[in-house]
Amino acid sequence: MVEIFHEALRPHCGRNRYDGGYTRWFPQSVHKRIVGGEESRVAEWPWLVSLQLKASDAEVRWNEGFGQPLKRFPGAMDELKKMSVDQLKAAIAQLRMRLKEYAPDQLSQFDIDDQSEQEMTKKEGHMCGGALISPYWILSAKHCFQKKHEPALSLDPDRWIAVLGEHHLKEPESHQTEYEIAQIIIYPDEPEEVNDPSILLNDIALIKLARPAVLDEFVQIACLPYPEEVFREDQLCSVAGWGLTEDEGVMSFIPQHVHIPLVPNPQCKSIYDTAPTSAVNITPSVLCAGDRNGKDSCQYDSGGPLLCRSAIDNQRVITGIVSYGLRCASAYPGIYTRVPHYIGWIRNIISHN
Repeated sequence: MVEIFHEALRPHCGRNRYDGGYTRWFPQSVHKRIVGGEESRVAEWPWLVSLQLKASDAEVRWNEGFGQPLKRFPGAMDELKKMSVDQLKAAIAQLRMRLKEYAPDQLSQFDIDDQSEQEMTKKEGHMCGGALISPYWILSAKHCFQKKHEPALSLDPDRWIAVLGEHHLKEPESHQTEYEIAQIIIYPDEPEEVNDPSILLNDIALIKLARPAVLDEFVQIACLPYPEEVFREDQLCSVAGWGLTEDEGVMSFIPQHVHIPLVPNPQCKSIYDTAPTSAVNITPSVLCAGDRNGKDSCQYDSGGPLLCRSAIDNQRVITGIVSYGLRCASAYPGIYTRVPHYIGWIRNIISHN
């Protein structure tokens, strides 16, 4: 599958239905968060993938058991979904008190063991972004699959689905398709990462779909850069995703995008030297991007692509992968995996799997 790296294919990737020249294949359509971003149009980023965790066994048991009676009452499940964690805990406490009062002999049926309780706290749904780089492969971030960063995460491909053609996370759409995942390959941890989970290096992963993606106006392939391709300092690049719309805020159900400048690594390092943490490591394998005007990627944007125009052919290519940062849209630039640095690794993984 190394053909995706062939130079002749660059003109045929990284295009959407709104780009000039694409209209001869796809009709125009008018559909009008990331922090400080603007709402993306349908299929504006057709290579953008939503990587979603499936419900755990405990969650399925809950839905089949306690959750089923609630469905008999119109709006009950909708009301529960609106409740905060604290409100849900209070509701459960009240239910247990009622059971203790009216059916004490049945109370034990509603006990939750430690393992099930831990499973019930696992998240489901959208967790990270990714970019389709061939009909079989998605490029994303390593930390999206590591339990040391979030107990709900997993390297087990059976726990995940990839949704292509996704736009509104909460509304099923005819142009979105769910794909099972066959394989998740992450860049191996360095020794310092093993010894200190707060350190994150080589934040890159490849996800193989169980079947090839069907390409259309809603699903397209993003362009990869050439090995060690260089991008201009202060160049404006684009990042999109369903992440938090503000630091410690809420997720956006519709993808948002922002245009942010690249920040030279020496400048980025000097900015982070003033940060109240020593976990940030500005190396040649990362790049920085962001401005001080409240625009940035944020949590749940992780793994999504940062796209810049190439000086070689003016193509929009994946320059970075959303990795981490110090708060969202702060004075500190966001840190991205520098994709040109890993083209050799990407080529090797895809050609041998």
